[in-house]
Amino acid sequence: MISLVYSAGLRRSELLNLTPQDINSETMSVRIMGKGKKCRYSLLSPKLLEELRHYFREYRPQKWLFEGETPGEQYSASALVKVLKEAAHRAGIKHRVHVHMLRHSFATHLAGTGEQTCTRYRNCWDTTTSRPQPFIFMCQVPIKQKSLILLIHWIIREVQL
Repeated sequence: MISLVYSAGLRRSELLNLTPQDINSETMSVRIMGKGKKCRYSLLSPKLLEELRHYFREYRPQKWLFEGETPGEQYSASALVKVLKEAAHRAGIKHRVHVHMLRHSFATHLAGTGEQTCTRYRNCWDTTTSRPQPFIFMCQVPIKQKSLILLIHWIIREVQL
């Protein structure tokens, strides 16, 4: 879950609302229903796709991609926060971490430079025309959080994004 939030730049609610049908292995993309019911697509790494396939074979989610203890029940936001805190603890991070921090670091990793401001061109599907449309992805990311960088490196090592 954490790897998907980070590698696709998802909000917490977007992750929890994903269904298995939102993962497209042909286009290597994730369909995301964002704020205001707007549909967008994001990247899916080959390694993460393999992890998701393994997860799917083991847990067989019925409705949601990530389900709670009861089949068909949506995974809770509080449980996701606990998973992130445990991952941060295993990575040796003592500072507070938030799910949204991973979303903010998404573009910085894409830029690969660690600069505070990054501009990236990506293809994204226009939901009105269903055709790829280039756009500029701009973000302001403060790189003062050493803990966040450590967590990202841990995620990359664990999942090998």
